Formats: sequence, C-alpha cells, structure tokens
Amino acid sequence: MNNKNSEVLSRTDIEVSSPLTILEALEYKSKFQEGVYVAGGTLLQLGWEKSEFISKRIISLESLKELKNVEMHLEDQKQFVKIGALTTIDECINHALTIMYCPLFVTACKNIAAPAVRNRGTIGGNVASRIGDSLPVLLVLNAKVTFLINGKIVTKSLADWLNDQHDPSFLLIDIRIPCVKTKTSDFYKKVGRRETFTSAIVSVSGKWSSCENGNIRDMRLAVGGGNHDPVRLYRVEEILKKEGCEFSSELIYSEILNEFNSYSDVFLTDHYRKKVAANIIVSELKRQLVSG
Repeated sequence: MNNKNSEVLSRTDIEVSSPLTILEALEYKSKFQEGVYVAGGTLLQLGWEKSEFISKRIISLESLKELKNVEMHLEDQKQFVKIGALTTIDECINHALTIMYCPLFVTACKNIAAPAVRNRGTIGGNVASRIGDSLPVLLVLNAKVTFLINGKIVTKSLADWLNDQHDPSFLLIDIRIPCVKTKTSDFYKKVGRRETFTSAIVSVSGKWSSCENGNIRDMRLAVGGGNHDPVRLYRVEEILKKEGCEFSSELIYSEILNEFNSYSDVFLTDHYRKKVAANIIVSELKRQLVSG
C-alpha cells in the first residue's frame, strides 16, 4: 500500500463530531464543509477497505433519536409509513408496520448485505448512497424522501430527488412509503455473483394493477443495484399499459435493452447486465400476467 492510501486509511487522523440534535448536526456541517454525515458507518467501512478517499471530518448521527422511528403518517389525506433515516435495515425488516403495509420493501431489505451489516446499516445510508438495493423497490412504491437542505425541510418523490443534482450538504430525515389499499402484483429480484453480502449485478422491481379484461394499470418498473443509477423504465411501462396482458416478450425485452443504461467493469460487460435485467423482468411479467 502506498503512502497516500496509508494516510487516507489512517483512522487516527479522523476527527469525529457527535451532535445531539439535528440543529447541532447542521451547525457542524456548516462549520466543516468537508465533513460527511455517518450513521451506521457500513458504507464508510467499504470505503476504507477499497482505499478510497475519506474525509477527515466525520459527523456521527447516531445520537439523533428523532430520526430512529417507524410510524404512520397522514399527508394530503393519504397514509404513509414514515421511516426515520437512522432506522436500521434489520428494524425495517421486523417492524409491524413495514411487514403489514410494505412487504415488497421488506423483501428488498432482506437482500441487503449480510445480517451483521443489516443490524448496523441504516435505511437512510442505503438511500443516501443513491445506489442502494432498496431503491428500485422504493421507486416502484412511489416513495418520498424528506431532507434538510439550506436550512429548509423539503419533501420530494424519490424519483425526482434521484434526478436532482447531488448536493452533499443535505441531511436525509425520513422515507415515506404510501399505503395502498387496492390489490396489486409485484416482484423484486437481486442477482449477485455470490450471496447477498456482495454487490449486485443488478436489482429489479415491478408493481402494477391489472383488470379482468387484460388491461394493465399503474405499471411501474425500476432497475438498480451495483453501481447503477436506479431508474424507472417509463417507456417500457407505457408499452405494457398499451399492450396489456398479451404483450410481446420480444418487444419488451428489446425495449428494456434500449432504455436501461448499464456499465462495464472488470467482471461483467454492460450488455450482460442489461440482458440479466431484461430476462428477469420479462420472466416475472410472463409468470404473473400471462400464466397467472
């Protein structure tokens, strides 16, 4: 290891601030612009292991109890499950409200990393990373995020927030998942090179309502995982709503390859990742819409 990386990875050089309130956290961030917010620290650990640059100023959010909650929330006459950003992945899996109202989200959380990481890592960290495995599911669930930016509390759809230019000074407050009363169909699949503790090749999710006459309503498809920017497949969704349950598998497969932008690395090509995503989506749609 060279001297530069040794310096980057030296934890004795890192200064940690531990605010007791959100206001204090904002004050630390204003004072130390290079400081990074940290909760569970699992992403930080990965950075150390990869010899990536890490800020020498850490703002630990562990003491912010107001961000560690799961509760029902009423907004514009609609009910949401509101999950505090510092809620651990394990708590998301086992909480009565998420089990009852957000089972697809629970399924995604069960596929995040290993048990030890889920016990420590937070849903806020998974979302704030912008590449977390929970994001495809949260996109198809039409989730919202609430965050502090420039002293203001802002609530946006997750899709809009992901499309915004990244501002590192934001502080994620909570994630809000709508409670849907109508019957829907859905799926979530994560494909990795090994078990759940490795980075995904791709993660995909879908959710829709179908009518008895074969029409498809409210179709949502999303892809992410690995180092992908999580995205909704809007063009594919529109084709499926137009084609209905008698959709052409070949057409949908081709459109997924066209719409989904992937990447290549030392392990896999972008084309391979796109084919994996297309195969999973078409297979799930055929199983639930055609066969079902």
